[in-house]
Amino acid sequence: MIGPMERILLIDDNDRDRKIMRDALAGEGYGVEEAADGPEGLRVLFASRPDLVVLDVLMPNMDGFVVCQRIREITDVPLIMLTNLNREEEVVKGLELGADDFVSKPVSPRQLIARIRAVLNRVRNPTAAEWDLVYDDGILRVDVPQHQIRLGGEPVDLSPTEFRLLVALAEASGRVQPSATLLRQV
Repeated sequence: MIGPMERILLIDDNDRDRKIMRDALAGEGYGVEEAADGPEGLRVLFASRPDLVVLDVLMPNMDGFVVCQRIREITDVPLIMLTNLNREEEVVKGLELGADDFVSKPVSPRQLIARIRAVLNRVRNPTAAEWDLVYDDGILRVDVPQHQIRLGGEPVDLSPTEFRLLVALAEASGRVQPSATLLRQV
């Protein structure tokens, strides 16, 4: 099945893994760009502006965590991290740096494609609340369409992950009540 021509950037130092991923993605109709290390991946990212990045963690010159951090400093392009590491600390670190998904290697091409589709579907089809939400309680203003946060009238600079978390909390306002214990501590 050939889908829309989204472009995927593969950043992985393992030539064999890149070839397997490239062939599987191309077979599904994706455009594929490749980089063999972090610095090259950043150059290709800036030049080609892909729709999604698949990023290996363990690479020479610049590991995937540093690459992820640099990507998140300038863009919120969807990003899936791959790793041979399977410890909770690495998964948490990747997600906290802004990865949209974290997958352990080896990963089957079918599973990777399914994860790519899921992430791209979330990006392509945001909920109406995500498009229309402007939360303002007089102190905190969360303006999703403008991607702006203001606290006491002053702009607040947040990472993409922090912004998404704050939007989720604003969407839940009024549904989640603080406990009496918490209120006594305030």
